[in-house]
Amino acid sequence: MISNVSTDISAEKLAEARRHIMKRLLRLLILKVLSTKEVHGYAIIKELERMLGYRVSSGVVYPHLKKLVKEGIVDVVEVYRGSKKIKVYKLTDKGRQYIESREKEIEEACSIARKLRKFFNIGGRELVNVLKRLFENIDKLSEDDLAKIRDILRETSREIERIVGKYV
Repeated sequence: MISNVSTDISAEKLAEARRHIMKRLLRLLILKVLSTKEVHGYAIIKELERMLGYRVSSGVVYPHLKKLVKEGIVDVVEVYRGSKKIKVYKLTDKGRQYIESREKEIEEACSIARKLRKFFNIGGRELVNVLKRLFENIDKLSEDDLAKIRDILRETSREIERIVGKYV
């Protein structure tokens, strides 16, 4: 009973750390997008998708934009496109200063985004999802299934290391 609780706590802490890192990454990537042009929220979402290799939901992006507006880093202006009113986001002077003072962080975020896009393009999302399912259900697996998975993971790890090791 105690070991399950500590495992759950560790999983929660890992998930929280991942959320924190992704929030920081998305904030910097949104600022990178806004450093090049004034755009509406949907265009930001599409650019983030291009950068990361997966779609970031509007339920994640718009709260970031709202916070950046509240901090005075981004300004929002309502404009009409035909008869439709849209919100266009742009950096403020404070936002440009913010970006200038964090150029290295923003470039690092862009580098991470490129790596994530490549990782997801080669099946990384599927791998992460299946490993998460394995972790969540590991106590239910038979000894035979655990042995099969162990062999698969060891062989896969060795093969990936053989390939990656050529570049280290």
